[in-house]
Amino acid sequence: MSIETSYLRSVNWPSLNETRKPEEKKPVDLSQEMPQNPAAAESYDVFLKEERLQEACRAAEAIDSEYRRMIAFVDICRELANRRHFDRALLFARTHLHGHFLSKALSSICRVKVKIGQINEALEIAGAASNQLSKEPILSTISKTLAEMGEAEKSTEVAYMISDELSRSLTFECTSKKLVEIGRIDEALEVANRMSNDYGKRRALAPIQQALENSGNKAKAEELLVLIRSLPYACID
Repeated sequence: MSIETSYLRSVNWPSLNETRKPEEKKPVDLSQEMPQNPAAAESYDVFLKEERLQEACRAAEAIDSEYRRMIAFVDICRELANRRHFDRALLFARTHLHGHFLSKALSSICRVKVKIGQINEALEIAGAASNQLSKEPILSTISKTLAEMGEAEKSTEVAYMISDELSRSLTFECTSKKLVEIGRIDEALEVANRMSNDYGKRRALAPIQQALENSGNKAKAEELLVLIRSLPYACID
């Protein structure tokens, strides 16, 4: 399983200085979180749990709250992807969703694709996103999923495609933590050291330092602790 470098070079990924223009879509009214038609929402939940997707879709379309309806549509896309109905999931997402919800649905689809080895197909979905704001969450999901699978090099390669420094830093941070969780300490440290954001690097190095100390590598843990203390501290939300 490898990422085809020819594809990566062929995609016109935006530069760091590119101005990001969010797509103009009708804003979702977040004040309507509770559906006005609870029966439709309850029916949708039942149908989805029973894997009756067509009925779940019809019930979701009857939910009055746009916010709740979009969440339901994202769930349906995720379920279609889990069943490997990728074409249907993509069509449904692009037909029924927009903005943040579309990115969320496409990220769910890409996560499944990466897990079954379809990395380039997942990257194509990210590359086809309408703008950078939509693209970066998808790339971040691909990178994090690769990290969960222990594919540190590929995860890092994808993370570098994220043009926004903060988004890229947060992805590197998550990747590093995932590698620590599966015992890949050296690779986690390598990923953390590639981070350009010192605040994020401090947060990424902390679990690595703790893992080294727990494993008995006191000298390396102490060395890393000195580095951590030299970095600025701030919360990244």
